[in-house]
Amino acid sequence: MCSLIEVLVREMTKDAGPSHVLLWRSAVERAGSLGLEDSALRTLVEAAGSPRALSSVAELVGRADKGVEALARAADDAAGGLGAVVRGLAVLLGYLREQGRVTQLGVALGYLACCEEAPGMGGGLADSVRGHLYDHGFDG
Repeated sequence: MCSLIEVLVREMTKDAGPSHVLLWRSAVERAGSLGLEDSALRTLVEAAGSPRALSSVAELVGRADKGVEALARAADDAAGGLGAVVRGLAVLLGYLREQGRVTQLGVALGYLACCEEAPGMGGGLADSVRGHLYDHGFDG
């Protein structure tokens, strides 16, 4: 029987070459080390959409004291659940990576909460984060 990590890597790399498989394996293993329940791990992997985004989100959560609990609370509060939070974090972390910056999980989740509560932002949380970053930047 295959482990969930093996299954997820296979699902995310159906038509990928060997180097892409290795990137996904590394990212999924990093996410797996967070100790999430299977369904949450699957959502995290699928919502991240790329090995780089998955690694970035997993690293951010792993660095935080009680990061998994903070992520779960944010997912409970978000309209789109865990998937929306992960996609929003991926957008924010990609923006910060381009600028050579980092942040803490609590600050990032606070920014996502503000983006979700802002009026006039259609689409999902990731679109709202993208719009806020474009309009206001990030001071965290």
